[in-house]
Amino acid sequence: MKKLFYLSIAFIGLVICPNSFVNAQGLGVNTTGAPADNSAGIDIDFVDKGMLLPRMTTSQRDAISNPATGLTIFNTDCQLYNYNSGTPGAPNWAIVNSPNAITAGVTISSNPQVICGGSSATFTAVASGGLTSPVYQWKVNGSNVGSGGTTYSTSSLASGDVVTCVLTTTQTCVIGVPATSNSIVVSSSLPAAPSTITPPAVACQDSQSGNTYTATIVPGATQYNWVLPVGGNCFITAGLGTNALSLGFKDTVGNIGSLSVTASNACGVSAATVSAPIVLAHKTPHPPGAITGVVNSFINAANVPYSIAPVTFASYYTWSSPVGTITGGQGTTNASITFGSTLGTNNIYVTAGNTCGVSAPDSIAVTLCTYSPGSQTFTYTGGMVTWTAPCATSVTITAIGAAGANTGCCNYGFGGSASGNLTITPGETLYVTVGGVGGSGISYAAGYNGGGGGGTSNQYSSYLGSYYYGAGGGGASDVRVGGTGLTNRVIVGGGGGGTSNFGSNGGGGGGYTGGDATLSQELTETVSNCYFGCSYTYYVMYTTGGHGGTSGSGGTGGTCGQCPWSGTSGTQGSSGTGGGSDGYINGGGGGGYYGGGSGATSFNSGQNWWTSSSGGGGSSYTGSLGNASTTGDINGPSDGYSGNGAVIISW
Repeated sequence: MKKLFYLSIAFIGLVICPNSFVNAQGLGVNTTGAPADNSAGIDIDFVDKGMLLPRMTTSQRDAISNPATGLTIFNTDCQLYNYNSGTPGAPNWAIVNSPNAITAGVTISSNPQVICGGSSATFTAVASGGLTSPVYQWKVNGSNVGSGGTTYSTSSLASGDVVTCVLTTTQTCVIGVPATSNSIVVSSSLPAAPSTITPPAVACQDSQSGNTYTATIVPGATQYNWVLPVGGNCFITAGLGTNALSLGFKDTVGNIGSLSVTASNACGVSAATVSAPIVLAHKTPHPPGAITGVVNSFINAANVPYSIAPVTFASYYTWSSPVGTITGGQGTTNASITFGSTLGTNNIYVTAGNTCGVSAPDSIAVTLCTYSPGSQTFTYTGGMVTWTAPCATSVTITAIGAAGANTGCCNYGFGGSASGNLTITPGETLYVTVGGVGGSGISYAAGYNGGGGGGTSNQYSSYLGSYYYGAGGGGASDVRVGGTGLTNRVIVGGGGGGTSNFGSNGGGGGGYTGGDATLSQELTETVSNCYFGCSYTYYVMYTTGGHGGTSGSGGTGGTCGQCPWSGTSGTQGSSGTGGGSDGYINGGGGGGYYGGGSGATSFNSGQNWWTSSSGGGGSSYTGSLGNASTTGDINGPSDGYSGNGAVIISW
């Protein structure tokens, strides 16, 4: 069968083309007898002959019935090749690329260039591609209008109408037919006014960017025209002519007026749209000032207060701490912080804010610590010393006043003691002053920190080898908080009163009840060439000491205890006062702050008695301290003290 098939093909090939040769691969057409290439159905191979496709006119081509897709002919009318790019039932004779092909095209223009609705306009079409017989169809919004010429004139167009032109031709050998022109859109006769102006979220004093005002887009508008508020408080930074205008503001606060905007095109300008008044808020606040509060605290301390002064322009404040929680006052100038359990130093931060922004932060460094008990004793130094509170919330303070001096023959006027509990914060500074013992003998000096000086006599004593001097009162011991002034004292241990020369013992130190010195002695001395020009025996009595003062006032001076005529009581002294009174034999100095008065002196000319009393002891003070108490008559030799005061602080 195969042989029969090949013989049949060869016979047909010889009939059609005597120089054709057939094999199993295909038909080879040549003069050499070579078979067809394996990849070719027909292999034509000549060096002196070409291949001719069917040649026909356009009308003959169009008369082919149901041409196959890809069917190719040579068009003798156009001198080019056509092939069917369509289907047999709907052929489309396309042109193989050829310099003889004509490509159709059309563009239109208008006069005037911008057309306003209701105005007259003329449109002109220009064909391209060398067409000799173009046909024009004008369209408005896709519907046919006009007479079909190269121009179209009308005055009935409305806003938004679209004008085009479609080109066809009866000319053969043309591709791209029908061709549609560019579109010309009719503008409105007058743009509508923008419906709204949208402002930025906030407008801030003295801001230079980010202040954009946006007008609604208007169809047909080609430009937007802005008018700024009067007063010159703002200026344009971007967007001139567009619907989004950016402004910068000057250093002004409050209502600066309104913007207005119009939309325009070649047909005219719309009505104006006016914005709401521009109200400038205060600019971003400056950072807060110094934070007030403790810089030392305990771990896990609760509701520790911190505060700042109000910041100009600020409407709220934000507190934060990496080692604590804000438990109160967030948003205000006063905050409470509960600390965690992290030891060491960390910062607490606060910022000031308003609608325009948030300031840079201010901070305070806080060191967190743990409690450890302890005690410290302060002795006399002759000056004030500072002490930094440890990691504790309260301390117990005992202040012991210095003793009053004696004249070498009499007992001390003992100082008083005051104790109480004081609330503190870790790291707080306290100021400690320890009183000094009063001077005696020739020195008769006041004890340091408020002791009264001893009085002097104008009577010389051959027994003493000197004039008579009253001994000085002891100084007070005290602790001060918040400053070094007298009004900063929170606890005072009163000083003891000094003795008189040839007088009594000193008064007891400042307990609420005070105390008395107890020693009494008698001494006689014969004096020649006395003050009155005579010789007589001079009696001097060592009298009982004065009482310790009560709270807020000094002790009363002593009286003559065993002489025939008692001296009168000394007056109560005020702060740091109370020296001996004028007389031949003077009383000792009073106690320290809240000190006692001087002793009294009396003279009886008939009996030649001069008597004087010792100064009263100073009283102690505990102010508002908790668990407060006072004691008189301590700080003498029997108590193991040298006479100077002391302050003991324990926690």
